[in-house]
Amino acid sequence: MQETQETQEMQETQEEHSMSLAVVGLIAGMALGFAGYFGGFGAFLLVAALGAVGFVVGRFLEGDLDLGDFFRPRDDRRR
Repeated sequence: MQETQETQEMQETQEEHSMSLAVVGLIAGMALGFAGYFGGFGAFLLVAALGAVGFVVGRFLEGDLDLGDFFRPRDDRRR
């Protein structure tokens, strides 16, 4: 019973402090827009690539991603 209450409190705390995906998408879109407008297409690509790297690192640090997923061979290989 105690664990369930602690789990609920942790989830409520995470919900209070986390941004919605819409807000994250808005911020990412604005960053890409500013980079494209002020820095040109090369800056746009650089910001997009660094954003993708940051996304992967963030997923890895949160525990949602395992590095083995990238290096493990697929089971259903095409022949």
